[in-house]
Amino acid sequence: MNFTNKFDISQKTILVTGATSGIGFATAQLLINMGCSLYVVGRNTDKLAELETLGNGKVTPIQADLRDNEDIKKIVEAIDKIDGFVHSAGVVKNIPLQFISRDYLETERSLNYDSFLFLTQLLMKKRKVNAGGSIIPVSSIASSVGMNGLAIYCGVKAALVGTMRVLAKEFSNNKIRVNTVSPGMVKTELVDKVADVVTPEALLIDEKKYPLGYGLPDDVAYCIAFLLSDASRWITGQDIILDGGRTSYV
Repeated sequence: MNFTNKFDISQKTILVTGATSGIGFATAQLLINMGCSLYVVGRNTDKLAELETLGNGKVTPIQADLRDNEDIKKIVEAIDKIDGFVHSAGVVKNIPLQFISRDYLETERSLNYDSFLFLTQLLMKKRKVNAGGSIIPVSSIASSVGMNGLAIYCGVKAALVGTMRVLAKEFSNNKIRVNTVSPGMVKTELVDKVADVVTPEALLIDEKKYPLGYGLPDDVAYCIAFLLSDASRWITGQDIILDGGRTSYV
Protein backbone atom coordinates (compact mmCIF):
# COMPACT_ATOMS: atom_id res chain seq x y z
CA MET A 1 0.00 0.00 0.00
CA ASN A 2 1.27 3.43 -0.95
CA PHE A 3 0.67 5.98 1.75
CA THR A 4 0.08 9.64 0.92
CA ASN A 5 -0.29 12.49 3.36
CA LYS A 6 -4.06 12.76 3.54
CA PHE A 7 -3.72 15.25 6.38
CA ASP A 8 -2.40 17.81 3.86
CA ILE A 9 -5.11 20.41 3.16
CA SER A 10 -2.90 23.01 1.51
CA GLN A 11 -4.73 22.73 -1.82
CA LYS A 12 -8.21 23.09 -0.34
CA THR A 13 -10.47 26.14 -0.35
CA ILE A 14 -12.54 26.62 2.81
CA LEU A 15 -15.38 28.91 3.87
CA VAL A 16 -15.30 29.90 7.56
CA THR A 17 -18.13 31.85 9.20
CA GLY A 18 -17.72 33.49 12.58
CA ALA A 19 -14.10 33.92 11.55
CA THR A 20 -13.46 37.11 13.50
CA SER A 21 -13.62 35.71 17.03
CA GLY A 22 -13.06 32.67 19.21
CA ILE A 23 -12.96 29.24 17.60
CA GLY A 24 -13.66 30.64 14.14
CA PHE A 25 -10.71 33.05 14.31
CA ALA A 26 -8.36 30.34 15.61
CA THR A 27 -9.55 27.97 12.88
CA ALA A 28 -8.99 30.55 10.16
CA GLN A 29 -5.48 31.26 11.46
CA LEU A 30 -4.63 27.55 11.56
CA LEU A 31 -5.97 26.90 8.06
CA ILE A 32 -3.99 29.83 6.69
CA ASN A 33 -0.83 28.43 8.29
CA MET A 34 -1.63 25.05 6.73
CA GLY A 35 -1.73 26.63 3.28
CA CYS A 36 -5.47 26.73 2.58
CA SER A 37 -7.26 29.34 0.54
CA LEU A 38 -10.05 30.87 2.60
CA TYR A 39 -13.24 32.85 2.45
CA VAL A 40 -13.69 34.35 5.90
CA VAL A 41 -17.01 35.78 7.05
CA GLY A 42 -17.57 38.06 10.01
CA ARG A 43 -18.67 41.51 11.12
CA ASN A 44 -15.43 42.77 12.67
CA THR A 45 -13.63 44.58 9.84
CA ASP A 46 -10.35 44.83 11.78
CA LYS A 47 -10.20 41.07 12.32
CA LEU A 48 -11.14 40.42 8.70
CA ALA A 49 -8.30 42.70 7.59
CA GLU A 50 -5.92 40.90 9.95
CA LEU A 51 -6.80 37.54 8.41
CA GLU A 52 -6.50 38.95 4.89
CA THR A 53 -3.00 40.22 5.66
CA LEU A 54 -2.01 36.93 7.27
CA GLY A 55 -3.30 35.05 4.22
CA ASN A 56 -0.95 36.89 1.86
CA GLY A 57 -3.31 36.78 -1.11
CA LYS A 58 -5.09 33.52 -0.24
CA VAL A 59 -7.81 34.98 2.00
CA THR A 60 -10.98 36.70 0.78
CA PRO A 61 -12.79 38.62 3.55
CA ILE A 62 -16.57 38.97 3.44
CA GLN A 63 -18.26 41.31 5.89
CA ALA A 64 -21.76 40.01 6.49
CA ASP A 65 -24.50 39.55 9.06
CA LEU A 66 -25.61 35.93 8.91
CA ARG A 67 -29.01 36.85 10.34
CA ASP A 68 -29.75 38.69 7.09
CA ASN A 69 -30.93 36.52 4.18
CA GLU A 70 -29.59 39.05 1.67
CA ASP A 71 -26.14 38.80 3.26
CA ILE A 72 -26.31 35.01 3.00
CA LYS A 73 -26.99 35.40 -0.73
CA LYS A 74 -24.09 37.85 -0.94
CA ILE A 75 -21.71 35.31 0.62
CA VAL A 76 -22.67 32.55 -1.81
CA GLU A 77 -22.40 34.88 -4.79
CA ALA A 78 -18.93 36.02 -3.67
CA ILE A 79 -17.37 32.56 -3.50
CA ASP A 80 -16.27 30.05 -6.10
CA LYS A 81 -16.11 26.32 -5.50
CA ILE A 82 -15.14 25.28 -1.97
CA ASP A 83 -13.88 22.04 -0.44
CA GLY A 84 -15.12 22.74 3.05
CA PHE A 85 -17.46 24.89 5.11
CA VAL A 86 -16.94 25.60 8.82
CA HIS A 87 -19.86 27.31 10.54
CA SER A 88 -18.50 28.83 13.73
CA ALA A 89 -20.78 31.84 14.02
CA GLY A 90 -22.76 31.89 17.23
CA VAL A 91 -23.96 33.78 20.26
CA VAL A 92 -24.82 32.79 23.81
CA LYS A 93 -26.58 34.66 26.61
CA ASN A 94 -27.56 33.38 30.03
CA ILE A 95 -31.31 33.98 30.44
CA PRO A 96 -33.61 31.95 32.73
CA LEU A 97 -36.80 30.62 31.16
CA GLN A 98 -39.11 33.21 32.74
CA PHE A 99 -37.24 36.03 30.97
CA ILE A 100 -37.09 34.52 27.47
CA SER A 101 -38.95 36.57 24.88
CA ARG A 102 -39.88 35.62 21.33
CA ASP A 103 -37.51 38.32 20.03
CA TYR A 104 -34.63 36.84 22.03
CA LEU A 105 -35.48 33.32 20.84
CA GLU A 106 -35.48 34.38 17.20
CA THR A 107 -32.28 36.40 17.54
CA GLU A 108 -30.28 33.57 19.09
CA ARG A 109 -31.77 30.89 16.86
CA SER A 110 -31.24 32.89 13.67
CA LEU A 111 -27.47 33.10 14.17
CA ASN A 112 -26.77 29.77 15.86
CA TYR A 113 -29.03 27.61 13.70
CA ASP A 114 -31.00 29.29 10.90
CA SER A 115 -27.93 30.84 9.30
CA PHE A 116 -26.22 27.44 9.01
CA LEU A 117 -29.33 25.83 7.55
CA PHE A 118 -30.00 28.45 4.90
CA LEU A 119 -26.36 29.08 4.01
CA THR A 120 -25.81 25.34 3.51
CA GLN A 121 -29.03 25.13 1.50
CA LEU A 122 -27.90 27.86 -0.88
CA LEU A 123 -24.35 26.50 -1.16
CA MET A 124 -25.74 23.15 -2.24
CA LYS A 125 -28.38 24.64 -4.52
CA LYS A 126 -25.70 26.67 -6.32
CA ARG A 127 -23.38 23.63 -6.36
CA LYS A 128 -20.61 25.49 -4.62
CA VAL A 129 -19.32 22.52 -2.58
CA ASN A 130 -16.99 20.14 -4.40
CA ALA A 131 -17.60 16.39 -4.31
CA GLY A 132 -15.66 14.92 -1.41
CA GLY A 133 -16.07 18.14 0.56
CA SER A 134 -16.60 18.52 4.30
CA ILE A 135 -19.19 20.59 6.16
CA ILE A 136 -18.64 21.24 9.87
CA PRO A 137 -21.10 23.18 12.03
CA VAL A 138 -19.71 23.97 15.50
CA SER A 139 -22.14 22.74 18.14
CA SER A 140 -21.47 22.34 21.87
CA ILE A 141 -21.72 19.80 24.66
CA ALA A 142 -24.72 21.98 25.58
CA SER A 143 -26.54 19.93 22.94
CA SER A 144 -26.63 17.02 25.39
CA VAL A 145 -25.88 18.56 28.80
CA GLY A 146 -28.41 20.86 30.48
CA MET A 147 -27.06 24.16 31.75
CA ASN A 148 -28.95 26.68 33.89
CA GLY A 149 -30.13 29.73 31.97
CA LEU A 150 -29.19 28.30 28.57
CA ALA A 151 -32.46 26.74 27.43
CA ILE A 152 -32.32 28.35 23.97
CA TYR A 153 -28.59 27.84 23.47
CA CYS A 154 -28.83 24.16 24.44
CA GLY A 155 -31.82 23.75 22.14
CA VAL A 156 -30.27 25.29 19.03
CA LYS A 157 -27.00 23.42 19.51
CA ALA A 158 -28.95 20.16 19.76
CA ALA A 159 -30.79 21.16 16.58
CA LEU A 160 -27.45 21.53 14.78
CA VAL A 161 -26.49 17.98 15.73
CA GLY A 162 -29.82 16.55 14.61
CA THR A 163 -29.74 18.42 11.32
CA MET A 164 -26.13 17.38 10.70
CA ARG A 165 -27.13 13.71 10.77
CA VAL A 166 -29.86 14.27 8.18
CA LEU A 167 -27.57 16.28 5.88
CA ALA A 168 -24.84 13.64 6.16
CA LYS A 169 -27.27 11.18 4.59
CA GLU A 170 -28.67 13.62 2.03
CA PHE A 171 -25.22 14.70 0.79
CA SER A 172 -23.61 11.25 0.79
CA ASN A 173 -24.27 10.69 -2.92
CA ASN A 174 -21.72 13.43 -3.61
CA LYS A 175 -19.35 12.06 -0.96
CA ILE A 176 -19.81 15.30 0.98
CA ARG A 177 -19.31 14.64 4.68
CA VAL A 178 -21.15 16.48 7.44
CA ASN A 179 -20.02 16.29 11.08
CA THR A 180 -20.43 18.52 14.12
CA VAL A 181 -17.74 19.32 16.65
CA SER A 182 -19.09 19.87 20.16
CA PRO A 183 -16.65 21.65 22.47
CA GLY A 184 -17.03 22.05 26.19
CA MET A 185 -15.89 25.27 27.82
CA VAL A 186 -13.23 26.91 25.65
CA LYS A 187 -11.46 30.09 26.66
CA THR A 188 -12.99 32.49 24.12
CA GLU A 189 -14.91 35.75 24.13
CA LEU A 190 -18.10 33.75 24.77
CA VAL A 191 -16.64 32.43 28.02
CA ASP A 192 -15.74 35.99 28.96
CA LYS A 193 -19.41 36.89 28.57
CA VAL A 194 -20.41 33.99 30.82
CA ALA A 195 -17.93 35.33 33.36
CA ASP A 196 -19.96 38.54 33.47
CA VAL A 197 -22.86 36.70 35.12
CA VAL A 198 -20.98 33.90 36.93
CA THR A 199 -18.59 34.45 39.82
CA PRO A 200 -14.90 33.52 39.45
CA GLU A 201 -15.41 30.98 42.23
CA ALA A 202 -18.22 29.29 40.29
CA LEU A 203 -16.08 29.15 37.16
CA LEU A 204 -13.23 27.59 39.13
CA ILE A 205 -15.58 24.93 40.49
CA ASP A 206 -16.84 24.27 36.97
CA GLU A 207 -13.35 23.96 35.50
CA LYS A 208 -12.51 21.30 38.08
CA LYS A 209 -15.18 19.14 36.42
CA TYR A 210 -12.92 19.01 33.35
CA PRO A 211 -10.15 16.41 33.91
CA LEU A 212 -7.94 18.25 31.40
CA GLY A 213 -9.19 21.73 32.32
CA TYR A 214 -10.89 24.21 30.01
CA GLY A 215 -9.88 24.07 26.37
CA LEU A 216 -8.30 26.60 24.05
CA PRO A 217 -9.60 27.59 20.60
CA ASP A 218 -6.68 25.78 18.99
CA ASP A 219 -7.82 22.49 20.53
CA VAL A 220 -11.00 22.72 18.47
CA ALA A 221 -9.33 24.17 15.38
CA TYR A 222 -7.02 21.15 15.01
CA CYS A 223 -9.97 18.75 15.09
CA ILE A 224 -11.75 20.84 12.47
CA ALA A 225 -8.65 20.73 10.26
CA PHE A 226 -8.64 16.93 10.54
CA LEU A 227 -12.31 16.75 9.53
CA LEU A 228 -11.56 18.97 6.53
CA SER A 229 -8.77 16.66 5.42
CA ASP A 230 -9.04 13.52 3.30
CA ALA A 231 -7.77 11.58 6.32
CA SER A 232 -11.35 11.76 7.64
CA ARG A 233 -12.96 10.59 4.37
CA TRP A 234 -14.84 7.76 6.13
CA ILE A 235 -16.30 9.90 8.92
CA THR A 236 -19.73 11.43 8.44
CA GLY A 237 -22.87 11.94 10.49
CA GLN A 238 -20.86 12.09 13.71
CA ASP A 239 -20.79 14.49 16.65
CA ILE A 240 -17.18 14.84 17.79
CA ILE A 241 -17.05 15.83 21.48
CA LEU A 242 -14.08 17.93 22.58
CA ASP A 243 -14.39 18.58 26.29
CA GLY A 244 -11.27 17.47 28.13
CA GLY A 245 -13.22 14.56 29.59
CA ARG A 246 -16.09 16.64 31.04
CA THR A 247 -18.86 14.34 29.82
CA SER A 248 -16.97 11.10 30.39
CA TYR A 249 -18.32 10.72 33.92
CA VAL A 250 -21.29 11.76 36.05
